[in-house]
Amino acid sequence: MRSFRFTVIALATLGLSGCIMSDPPSRGGLGAPSLVTQQPSGYNVTRVNVLVPRSLVVSEDNSYKPAADIVWHGEAAGNRFAQVEKLTRDGITAGAGAFRAGRAVTVDVQVVRFHALTQKTRDSFGGKHELIYALILRDSATGEVLLLEPRVKATVRAAGGAAAQAEEAVGRTQAVVIREAFAVSIQKELGRRTVRDGLRAAVARAAQSPSGAPLN
Repeated sequence: MRSFRFTVIALATLGLSGCIMSDPPSRGGLGAPSLVTQQPSGYNVTRVNVLVPRSLVVSEDNSYKPAADIVWHGEAAGNRFAQVEKLTRDGITAGAGAFRAGRAVTVDVQVVRFHALTQKTRDSFGGKHELIYALILRDSATGEVLLLEPRVKATVRAAGGAAAQAEEAVGRTQAVVIREAFAVSIQKELGRRTVRDGLRAAVARAAQSPSGAPLN
């Protein structure tokens, strides 16, 4: 919970790594056009903030499953924090782009675990991209916190061996798979919240309406 409290303070007040969504994100980068489609919702996501704490442990060890918070070998060696932040932000922004009608909200995300495959694992039997993040949903105008989820799983199957080579040959890299996973995950989280809020509103209207009177 200590790291999640940090999320509330750092993201909700500073708006780190913000991405203002003035236009819907391009679907081409995801490789799955069905992921980002306009859908009715109670939310209009106007901003996405992503934080990758520098306290997370990074491993460059090419073993089957290094003990670390961040394992990302899908790009050339470099600043893994920055690379993970961009991948996460691109995926979350793409998924949240489906929510563009209703209450203006800000999505704050803090990466908790980003454990993709090492090259050794990808060359052999594959496994899973373990993706976990903390999520805060805030009213963009007032800052009111609408949702707090300390551990949201976006974990997805990761191909290995010949299957991985076949995916790479058609451009379906680990980065593409991970961006899709984040997009799908945030759509599910916001969609679940939208449905729940809609049901509560319907129940409230029904309770206030005279018997037999229309709700709308």
